Amino acid sequence: MSKVFVLDTYEKPLDPVHPGRARILLTQGKASVFRSFPFTLILNTEVKEPVVQPLRIKLDPGSRTTGVAIVNDASGDVVFAAELTHRGHKIKESLQSRRAIRRGRRARKTRYRQPRWHNRRTKKQGWLAPSLESRIANVVTWVHRLSWYCPVSAISMELVRFDMQVMEHAEIAGVEYQQGALQGYEVRQYLLEKWNRQCAYCSKKDIPLEIEHIVPRANGGSDRISNLTLACKPCNKAKGTQDIAVFLKKKPDVLKRIQAQQKAPLNCKRLRNIDRINVAQKPFQLHTSSLYRCSLKGSSVTKAYWFASRPEEVEHQHPFLIFDCQDQLHLPLTIFGKEALVRVSKKTVQGYLYAILPFFGYLETDVWQVRAGRQWDNPPHQIRQAVEDYLVQSLECKVQTHRHGFQLVSITSGTHSTIRIFLSGLKLFYQEMHQRGYYSFSNPLVDAMTTTVAAIEARLAHENDPPRMPEISGVVDARPKNRLSDSYFKLTHEDWVPQIIDDPLLPNLIIEGGKKLSLKSRRLRDECVTWMLFESGARVSEVTGLMLGDWVARGMLREANSFNKGSYGRRTKFLSFSHETVKLLKRYFDSERRRVDPNNYTLDDYLLLAKTKQIDLQTIPLFLSAQRTPLTPKEYREHYWNPACQAAGIEADVHQSRHWHVTCEVRDIYETSKSKEEVHRRLHGLVEYMKWKSKETLEVYEHYFDKQLHDETLEHLHTRMHEAVQDRLEERQQRPPQAKKVQSVGQVGRVSLDEPDLEFLYSLGGEG
Repeated sequence: MSKVFVLDTYEKPLDPVHPGRARILLTQGKASVFRSFPFTLILNTEVKEPVVQPLRIKLDPGSRTTGVAIVNDASGDVVFAAELTHRGHKIKESLQSRRAIRRGRRARKTRYRQPRWHNRRTKKQGWLAPSLESRIANVVTWVHRLSWYCPVSAISMELVRFDMQVMEHAEIAGVEYQQGALQGYEVRQYLLEKWNRQCAYCSKKDIPLEIEHIVPRANGGSDRISNLTLACKPCNKAKGTQDIAVFLKKKPDVLKRIQAQQKAPLNCKRLRNIDRINVAQKPFQLHTSSLYRCSLKGSSVTKAYWFASRPEEVEHQHPFLIFDCQDQLHLPLTIFGKEALVRVSKKTVQGYLYAILPFFGYLETDVWQVRAGRQWDNPPHQIRQAVEDYLVQSLECKVQTHRHGFQLVSITSGTHSTIRIFLSGLKLFYQEMHQRGYYSFSNPLVDAMTTTVAAIEARLAHENDPPRMPEISGVVDARPKNRLSDSYFKLTHEDWVPQIIDDPLLPNLIIEGGKKLSLKSRRLRDECVTWMLFESGARVSEVTGLMLGDWVARGMLREANSFNKGSYGRRTKFLSFSHETVKLLKRYFDSERRRVDPNNYTLDDYLLLAKTKQIDLQTIPLFLSAQRTPLTPKEYREHYWNPACQAAGIEADVHQSRHWHVTCEVRDIYETSKSKEEVHRRLHGLVEYMKWKSKETLEVYEHYFDKQLHDETLEHLHTRMHEAVQDRLEERQQRPPQAKKVQSVGQVGRVSLDEPDLEFLYSLGGEG
């Protein structure tokens, strides 16, 4: 709870008082209101020789919001806490709007202000963009203002982004901070600020930049921050492992600038403005975010939800670690940060986290939400009420009920994208929690009536759909957009038939069909791709998208790294193929591929260049087209697969090679495994190799083999029964004939034993 500032009759600051004490002073007429915000009282009677306790202003600067707190140095109590919202983004939008208006008038050839750029005064030393200048001015104003209302004796400011000097020296306390996950964190952001977001060699801006070693690592250069710079891809590739003096011998001015800036400390925009913030010339202290976080433990002030990206040296699979207001790991949000990457890109996930984390902090810090017991896993009606309160109070929106029943959100400040990203991120979060069983509803933002209407509309829309798939498919509810077994069951004469590719000669048939085509210039390439499809069980995009570095990374043997569906190019799986395919691949690389290679390089040439670090094998496609471009799935399908299948007289899609591989693998597992435990273990390994999300995909093949095994067992049982009956009949025929027995009264209904078939059944225990 923030205290109330108090001034004496001479407007000198005194110790802040509790709000209850302030009400008593106002009621008794001993004080009057001096300022409404921050709420300040001025005493009506003089205080002789007042004794005040030293206070410290603590600043946590941010791009959009700066945290301000006043702490009692003696007791550690928090006197005042607030958040300062900046107008930097609005200033930037206003400048862009002004520029667009001026350019529009020039384009329309109307009266306009002449663009004057030549012979203009250069920017002064220490110049900052207007948006950044506004942030600093906001902080300076409020530090100056708070210094008038309370006895401030010192100021502390947090270094928000990085403190590379502390990281490179050992004086800092805490082994984890020196060598833990924070070391090297945001190095790229540091370099962007240091080198002005441009290429260090050609000074180009607004292009993708890569981290470059000034002294190449091949020549003994280190990964220290002083040896790193930013360069565009052409400059980085052109420099290679050359010495910077050799590379820039024709640009001495650029060389001099880089060498002068190489070891210059950043301290650019934050440390340069310390004197401006410290208007009262008070003791000023700088500290890092980790130290600031440690100082908050045990106090009544808590920071909001925050997250950190996973450093490269850490091996866990979660790309983001999300922490709550008490700096405890928030497991649902951390899981969401990992699972959401399957659907959207990493930058989109970061945008969602920036949008929804304040909402989670709002649920824990807002007084009314805490009283109502609102949490993220509450029933949908409570979640909708919490979201409405958050939109109104925090995002300054107007929420009205539409005549059709839904809530209409109107913004009063900010942009439409802020609300859209927040609602989209929250919807995706609850979808992931619903799929993993953490929440019972897929989208609590939609009321029950809307869900019921959507279900009825979906049922009406699918009334004319084909008949449902059989139970053997393993799918309970067919999903309209992405049904699991669409690739494994096909509709044939109003019946769903499993597409189990169980022909061991299918690869040979397609290869023989391809040999009938006039494709001598690319026969080896197409055969390599075909054999890799059948032997690895990969998708055609995964095979055609292989790079030489993927194969070399696995030792150039029978495996190659590959991306997976939805991995956005990240190598998350590997493909396995035979020794014959490896030999065929090497032949292709030194013959057909060399003819279309832009540099006319062989496999040994590329390996030699990679050994000297003159080329990155991860940029060399494994398969090239006749136009010397990377082979695409469409080109392979249209120019080889479809004509080869037509020449072989078969009708097969290229994706069926994947089904063929799984069918053969499952058959081999069932035939060669010695126990059920081995079957389950090998099937689990197959699921891991194929990178399926669950075992449901494999159930289609298991149903097929279970039914086939059951049919074989029944057939074997019937054969044994038939053989037993035949043996019994032959034995009966070899016996001498017996006299007929007279049927007694008690044996009514019992037939004569001279009928051999019935006698056999009676011998098995049958009763008449």
